[in-house]
Amino acid sequence: MDLSPLHERMRLAVGEEATYRQVADRTGANAESVRRYLQGHAPSIEFVVAMCRCFGVSADWLLTGRGPMKASDLKGHVLGESSAGELFTAVADNLERLLARVDRLERYMQTIETQLRGLGASAGTESGDAHDAPQPASDPPSVRVRQLRETLAQRPRPDAG
Repeated sequence: MDLSPLHERMRLAVGEEATYRQVADRTGANAESVRRYLQGHAPSIEFVVAMCRCFGVSADWLLTGRGPMKASDLKGHVLGESSAGELFTAVADNLERLLARVDRLERYMQTIETQLRGLGASAGTESGDAHDAPQPASDPPSVRVRQLRETLAQRPRPDAG
């Protein structure tokens, strides 16, 4: 059976020295399935994914022959082919997503703080406690996390009979 370019790349990825059993052990596949795949039968998608992961091979290279063989070389390859404008746009998009995530986390923290204050008030703690006082929104997230951790540490545990 003539090997397709996909099968030739699969054989190249595992190396000439590897046995079917060794490939099976690394990918979690059956050795007989590995033999069939490497001899020209259509591989399962699970095997292709496992092969890329276990052998550090780029899925794009394995499936299409485009780009570098090793996944570790992919970042440099993509950066080398991208224009400064494309890179700037990608960085800006990532920053926007990160800022949106930080905003969501801050809203979540405020909700938790409000709930903790409510629990503290219903448990009879003094409202003058520094941890129960509203915190200014200008505090950096690390300060707010520390304050929340301290508040949680002072709260009695429900399982501490």
